[in-house]
Amino acid sequence: MSDSKLLKKIQDYFCMVNGIYLSCLTKKDGVMTEVCQCNDKWKSMLTFIGEEKYEKLILRLSDCRVENLIDEPLDKDYIRLYGLIVRVDNTHDIYWIIAAVIDEQMSNDDRNLLPDGIIITSEARLNRTIEFLETMTRQLLITKRDEDAANEALSLIRKSDEEIKKQFHMLEAINSVIKLLEMDGSFTDMAQKALESAVTTIKLTGAFIIRKNVDGMHLDVIVSYGRKPFDTISITEVPFFTGKPYIISSDSVMPEKFRLFMEKQAMRAAIFQPVNIDNRTQMYVCFFDEKDDRSWEKYDVKF
Repeated sequence: MSDSKLLKKIQDYFCMVNGIYLSCLTKKDGVMTEVCQCNDKWKSMLTFIGEEKYEKLILRLSDCRVENLIDEPLDKDYIRLYGLIVRVDNTHDIYWIIAAVIDEQMSNDDRNLLPDGIIITSEARLNRTIEFLETMTRQLLITKRDEDAANEALSLIRKSDEEIKKQFHMLEAINSVIKLLEMDGSFTDMAQKALESAVTTIKLTGAFIIRKNVDGMHLDVIVSYGRKPFDTISITEVPFFTGKPYIISSDSVMPEKFRLFMEKQAMRAAIFQPVNIDNRTQMYVCFFDEKDDRSWEKYDVKF
């Protein structure tokens, strides 16, 4: 449970109306965590009960798999210490530490030993309070579970809607590229518009096409859109001009040559796609991003 303010209100209400002491805990990753306590008098009550007994009960609660109410025996019969476990579907749970002073179990001498301001209750009232506390907490957990399920479903719907919109924009971009191919124009003009469409649709830093120079020793950028990392580069500095496609996300583990190249060109993620002419790799189409959180999705790669 994340709404500690709501739990605090529940605690204060039960303490005030029913004459008991409460401490609320949750369990995460095997560790019991105190959410809040009912009031300042809890410390006085805890001192009267004993820290060891309190810690022992917490350990029993942490290890408990079956019981929903645990009774921790105390030296004084008129003081009760319980652990109440309320669990729903083994995914949402709340632990209540309940302490109470039972009026009818006390002698006059016992009353004189009580610290000032300690509240008391009756046996029957305590039992009814525990039953009601369990019922209300269970309903609260069910509501929280249903709310979490609804939020998860809403998140999936939004994600699906975003994917549909993304695919729609990609289809629009592809159609615009197809129309470009049907028009008369130079390769450079058509290629640049195609790269522009890809960069703006997928929201990349840039894209470029490189081609082997006539000297066979260098690669030239012949078309680009967005940031152009270089104009000409030695073929020995480029690790991907091998005839194979490469897809590198920002969290990919890559060979040293790729790492050095990407760092030098300020690229965090990239797709390098070969273009073969007469069964020989003549060019590469390169898309890249400088953001640290770029993980290529299947729609990006297909596009």
